[in-house]
Amino acid sequence: MPKRLSDVCDENHLDDAKVRAAQARMVEGLTATRLSDAFRGMSDASRIRILSALGPGEISVYDLASVVAMTQSAVSHQLATLRDAGLVRFRKDGRKVYYSLEDEHVLGMLDAALASRKAK
Repeated sequence: MPKRLSDVCDENHLDDAKVRAAQARMVEGLTATRLSDAFRGMSDASRIRILSALGPGEISVYDLASVVAMTQSAVSHQLATLRDAGLVRFRKDGRKVYYSLEDEHVLGMLDAALASRKAK
């Protein structure tokens, strides 16, 4: 099995146009880290269900637990992960806590992933 480019190619030659195009499109470090955190936050079926349930708008943790058929404790744990990933935000009103999507881009990522799966 070849281990080096020179084992596969007879000549080492850069295609400057393709290299520049790839560099222009490549995500920079901090943005890549934040995007990776967002995808890691979505990497659990329960969290995907919670995010999709938050699509219509703000909802209390109690109501959200009922929607996704999980305990409040389990939902709170998943929401903490989603909050750390920058996908959701919360608001307190007395003893009640309400969650919503951080912004419309979160729903856009979910919709794009769903459309991709349906296309297969």
